[in-house]
Amino acid sequence: MAVNERFTDLDPVLLATMQDVTCVVQNNVSYQETLQQVFTLMLANTILSNSGNPNGTLGGQIYQLCWDTVNQILYVCTLTGSAGSAVWITAGNPGIISPSMGGTGVVNPTAHTFPIAEGSSNYNFIGPLTNGQILMGITNNDPMAGIPTNGTNISWTPGSGSLQANLTGTVAAVNGGSGVSSPTLNTLPIANGSSPYNFVSLTNGQLLIGSTGSIPIANRLTAGTGIAITNTAGAISISAPGGTGFSWTVLTAGAALASNNGYFCNGAAPLGLSLPVASNVGDVIQIVGMNTGNGWSVSQAAGQQIVIGTSASTTGAAGFISSTQNADAIYLVCSVANLQWTASMSPQGNITVS
Repeated sequence: MAVNERFTDLDPVLLATMQDVTCVVQNNVSYQETLQQVFTLMLANTILSNSGNPNGTLGGQIYQLCWDTVNQILYVCTLTGSAGSAVWITAGNPGIISPSMGGTGVVNPTAHTFPIAEGSSNYNFIGPLTNGQILMGITNNDPMAGIPTNGTNISWTPGSGSLQANLTGTVAAVNGGSGVSSPTLNTLPIANGSSPYNFVSLTNGQLLIGSTGSIPIANRLTAGTGIAITNTAGAISISAPGGTGFSWTVLTAGAALASNNGYFCNGAAPLGLSLPVASNVGDVIQIVGMNTGNGWSVSQAAGQQIVIGTSASTTGAAGFISSTQNADAIYLVCSVANLQWTASMSPQGNITVS
């Protein structure tokens, strides 16, 4: 530059090159500087580089550029700040999209969080959730992350990606349980309103028998007239003596009669028969004479008696009944245990009562 010439007096360069020299002043000292140096300085402060997304790792000034050397993406700084506060968006990105434009209004929300819409305001991000937490609603407010509160007989065990409900006590009848813990083995539950269940144990042959307005009762069947009941484990046998189980015997000599049996009398002489010493009410005996026989008679023990219609034998060993014809027959039912037998059907023939 000529002596005493001013920059403004110089002619403009028609075709500048990177080797052209310009004048710079640093600390009040003049220096020469090529356009290449100026250009390099500009690039160093305008286009930055970073290994990966610069958000959270690189400070910047608005409109600065940053080249992601790993992902090959160009970013533009839209908010001046330090490494933790500067905001970078990819080139061509319109910027942070607000909720009014369908965005969240939030850049780089915390990982593993849930976005909660807030109308036209930026989204609220809840979380990250800890083990077992769930989002629980609050009327007209943001959901809350938490673990349910333990309730009556219920506790919660949180885990990684799980939440386990635990039963901690006996569930009462009012809550759908029985109200009884560890009931006796092999018992039957009987509901008792809001009170704990009753558990009934059954022994061999027992049944639950209803009792109006009260708890069913465990009991066995009672044998009625002409019925025999046998109770075993898991079974009840009911028989009707004189029916299918009634036995018949042909007698040719005198004999002691047995309850619930029938006898054909076919002796060479009248057969002497005797009442059973022990008998139950409802026991039956049937005696039938055969045409080839010679009739029969029935003796009594002390206190015993036989009743036929309006006639009755003498009480005790002196009393008896007997046939008058070979084929006479009679059907007797025990009416007083051990002591009295009554003809329940019309005898066949003419029976002597003495």
